[in-house]
Amino acid sequence: MGKEVGRKVLVKIGDGGGSEVFTTLAGQKDATLTMQAGEIDMSDKASGVWGETVSGDLSMSVQVSGNCNWPDTTGLKRVMDAFVVPEQINAQLILNDTGDYWQAAFAITQCNIAGPKDNPTSYDITLKAAAQPVFTAG
Repeated sequence: MGKEVGRKVLVKIGDGGGSEVFTTLAGQKDATLTMQAGEIDMSDKASGVWGETVSGDLSMSVQVSGNCNWPDTTGLKRVMDAFVVPEQINAQLILNDTGDYWQAAFAITQCNIAGPKDNPTSYDITLKAAAQPVFTAG
């Protein structure tokens, strides 16, 4: 697998339509995909000094931040509207030039807009998968 630069990782937000269209969240600076498994401690007295752990429930979250590019904020507006309702949104996390991506319905668990005096207006959003994500190879 070839090396990829981080700017290839993009979050796209679905418009919620019947034939859903995904729009790149404008102004992205950072995107982080986190996949986790809960820990279940299966240790007992026979385990000795080493505990025994198995994987529990799986979860996926996406943290994305960037600069607000007014008026190109279609994706950001969709996120904010869905957060207020609240409703789940469909989103894709594009991983590379070949088009590999994860897609799922997401709950918006955090949506921050910051307006510092001497810097651009920025956003910071956390999406948590509300259903099993699907990986598609490009």
